[in-house]
Amino acid sequence: MRVISVGTLRDFWLRPGRSDAEQPLKSWVHVVRAHEWYNPAEIKAVFRRADVIAGNRVIFNIGGNKYRLVCAVHYRG
Repeated sequence: MRVISVGTLRDFWLRPGRSDAEQPLKSWVHVVRAHEWYNPAEIKAVFRRADVIAGNRVIFNIGGNKYRLVCAVHYRG
């Protein structure tokens, strides 16, 4: 998966009171960059708690569901 803007995530975890999001977000970036998904089931196999919603979007739970990250996903194939 191609992550378009890690800078936006960095801006978030650098906000006062959000430093606890840094490691979970860095881990998320590391995992998603290592995968190429062809369908929502493949995402669910890696992130069991992710919610696939309309418009090829996925909601990822970050930091034990303390934060949520909504992403648009363009599947391969």
